[in-house]
Amino acid sequence: EIRLSLVGSEMCIRDRSTAGDYLIIDNVTIESTQATWTGNIDTDWGTAANWDTGAVPTTGYNVTIPDLTNDPIISATTGAAAFNITTSNVLTIASGGSLIVGGTSTGNVTYNRNLSFTDGILEGWHMVGSPVVGQAYDNAYVAANSIASGTVDNKGIATYNNGVATANWDYFQDGGSGTFDAAAGYSVKTTVTTDVSFTGTV
Repeated sequence: EIRLSLVGSEMCIRDRSTAGDYLIIDNVTIESTQATWTGNIDTDWGTAANWDTGAVPTTGYNVTIPDLTNDPIISATTGAAAFNITTSNVLTIASGGSLIVGGTSTGNVTYNRNLSFTDGILEGWHMVGSPVVGQAYDNAYVAANSIASGTVDNKGIATYNNGVATANWDYFQDGGSGTFDAAAGYSVKTTVTTDVSFTGTV
């Protein structure tokens, strides 16, 4: 029986059928498979022919995504995965899709979340969290994402403050600015059924 074991950067090989010594191989590197986006067919992440390897990446792949004519989109039904991923700020995740990165991520991705519209100031609010770091919100974000406007200068982005007895909702104000905290909950209302987008680092 031959046994292989990896401890730190050393690989030990021993023939257990004898009382022989270990053979130690130092500075072992376990490499992931490299995959680069080509977009040869279309924009679908899940199409194998869009990758230079001819295979859709999985958790063992280091993925590189350059800026090309067909920039990749992870569809609403796709659960994408990679070990390390480097993107030229051109990767989009459709509402319902997902991306799991096991190692590190470099460059921005855009995640879309579809919100339904219901008329009425007390209706159609959604609890939303940003899955990326760095998405700012201001008047331009409100306009681009069809965020609702309310009384006074209130906009349809709000956080809840448990530390006060009344007026717990803190609404984004016209002319202000802020940044979505990653994984924090925000109450969001739009004027139509639409996608709201979050762009930043994974």
